[in-house]
Amino acid sequence: MLQKDTMITSQHPPLLQQFRSFYFQNNFTNFEEAIERFAIFGGISGVPDHHMPLLPLIKMHILDRYEHYHRQMTSMTLSDSIYHSLLTGIALGDGRVHSAYKRARIASDIGDAALRYLCESGMIRQIHSAIESVEPKLYFNVPFVRFWFAFVSPIFKGIREGDYAEFEVHYLNRKQEFTEWVFKQLCMELIRESFKDDPIVEIGHYWNHDVEIDSIAKTRSGKTIATTCKYTHAKIRKNELSKLQQQCHMAHISVDTFVMVSKRGFSNEVKALKSRNLRLFSIKSFKNLVATEEEKNTIKKHNTL
Repeated sequence: MLQKDTMITSQHPPLLQQFRSFYFQNNFTNFEEAIERFAIFGGISGVPDHHMPLLPLIKMHILDRYEHYHRQMTSMTLSDSIYHSLLTGIALGDGRVHSAYKRARIASDIGDAALRYLCESGMIRQIHSAIESVEPKLYFNVPFVRFWFAFVSPIFKGIREGDYAEFEVHYLNRKQEFTEWVFKQLCMELIRESFKDDPIVEIGHYWNHDVEIDSIAKTRSGKTIATTCKYTHAKIRKNELSKLQQQCHMAHISVDTFVMVSKRGFSNEVKALKSRNLRLFSIKSFKNLVATEEEKNTIKKHNTL
């Protein structure tokens, strides 16, 4: 029923494993900060000082080290401009294949060949929805690689010369939606960890031509869980629950439990609806994703670049 990876690579640890390592290496106590910085630095070696403001941290650890990371990226992409354009198209788009090709301004036959290489190299993986006829979406395996091709590679000339003004505008304009992608991926892991009494056996992002649902999961007993994840500065209101219910109805999905995950919490009206059929998770709930203090010292570092 649910999405399946069409490319599983052993080159990179799963995203949750990367996040756990990142969280403990940097001694985070604030999950919002951890997720925001993981979306940028996840996968690179070295421990960024998370006490430093974000933009100076990016400048010091990434932009000032442009040549270092440029060499690593071009070694993976073989310095191929088509690969670079396609990776930027994926990083800045909605993940759909045709929109990535459109952003990259490449024909489908050229794009297909390029995409095949990027998947085989382990930089990208394809995810399919439950609907067989819908085109797959493209996901980066390492957060930093996505950050690089979203914000650094497209404007490399200025960055290479030490002019970061364009980068700052570009990043700040897209910061929230950019971080939301990682937030939603980690939300699926949160769902896995939060239903231990009736374990999740399948989970994935769901979409068709009319509907998009952040995740649909099946439990061992056969129950269906539908989730919406909101990475916004506002509390979730009841209309978001109604929207999720309507999407499931349009997709002909019978749901046993609805789940809402919010960075900023929930309105009192939504809190009053909390029940066995409506689970609410806040940013504090992400503590379920990290290992216990006893396990902390056993987690190996999984930097990939």
